Amino acid sequence: TTSPAPADWQTIIFEKGSAGTISNTTVSYSGGSYYRGPAYGYGSYCYFILGGGYPQNHYTGLCNQGGNLNISYSNIFNNKGEGIHQGSGTLTFNHSTTTNHTYGIYQRDSNQSTITNSILSNATYGFFQEKGTTTISNSSIRQNIGAGFYQSGAPTTTAQYNWWGDATGPYNAKYNPGGLGNPASDYVDFSNWLNYDPNP
Repeated sequence: TTSPAPADWQTIIFEKGSAGTISNTTVSYSGGSYYRGPAYGYGSYCYFILGGGYPQNHYTGLCNQGGNLNISYSNIFNNKGEGIHQGSGTLTFNHSTTTNHTYGIYQRDSNQSTITNSILSNATYGFFQEKGTTTISNSSIRQNIGAGFYQSGAPTTTAQYNWWGDATGPYNAKYNPGGLGNPASDYVDFSNWLNYDPNP
């Protein structure tokens, strides 16, 4: 008998035009690979094609590639790489947890995510956003070693009324250098942070 481990199985994919609801569910130990052949070797089912035709792999528990994905009262943990890869489409994440990943949620393209009453913890990045728009509120962003929320550029993300792991708020060298909580990058509006954890 072997113990479960990240990458034991591959991933759950929501394709363009699909609609999915995940409720009262645990998703863990995903992010495995498969053999694509001698040209590409092993890779993930969750990928997109770069210039030149080469795939960029994303190892993840859940992969949204253009669907309308609603997650509530669920736990996403201990998957290889990312808890959720938000490639495109919309994501609603409510009363749920993502923990123990490199990226709790990785948002790649011009899409939309709404996060409420949730926990993003124990990752290198709780939320990593390349593009798109995100609103996060009344959530706990804590114990992430790189950043609680990283935004690569404009537009600014609305991340008000969240707990960042400390009553002083998130650390940001420019806007809150005295913050002792999880760091928040530029282009993140973390004002009106909470001084208590709404999701203990």
